[in-house]
Amino acid sequence: DSGRKIKLWSNCETFQGLVDGYPAITMDQYLQQIRTVSKYCDEIVSFSYSHYYSPYNVSDGFHKAYSYYVKHGGLEKQKPSAPTQFTFRRDGGSVYLSWDASSDNLGVVGYNVYRNGIQISRVYAQRNDGKGWIPGVGTTAVDTTAGNTGKSIQYGVSAFDASGNESEIVTLVCS
Repeated sequence: DSGRKIKLWSNCETFQGLVDGYPAITMDQYLQQIRTVSKYCDEIVSFSYSHYYSPYNVSDGFHKAYSYYVKHGGLEKQKPSAPTQFTFRRDGGSVYLSWDASSDNLGVVGYNVYRNGIQISRVYAQRNDGKGWIPGVGTTAVDTTAGNTGKSIQYGVSAFDASGNESEIVTLVCS
């Protein structure tokens, strides 16, 4: 008995707050939450599996990563393949990026988009939320802040899986 009269509980969430659509977070991010709060709490609970990791509501890559962790006691380490056919189109001050989908042993759940080596956005797997079908992962992004400076901009894109593994970054220069 620790002598404490109050037990502390933490509800670790499996979604990305403050991001449009509240997309599911990767398992490595979820486990980091658990490691952080476990130092301060007696118990940890999460009510979000069915809403954010269930194959009935989101890309089955989340369920596969969760199942792998439960079965093996750790996250799988295989990186997704790098995106291919990375192209751009300029229209005014915006740059429209597109690429062909990557693949992964458990499933790609999103893409990181970079400008001049700095991550500027993340394209996430979307949730069903009553749509009646599981949305895929988008393979396009728009940089509305590129402007018309006449300077070259290097863009990059990488794929990530639900365990948090990231592919190599594929780059192109937009001038």
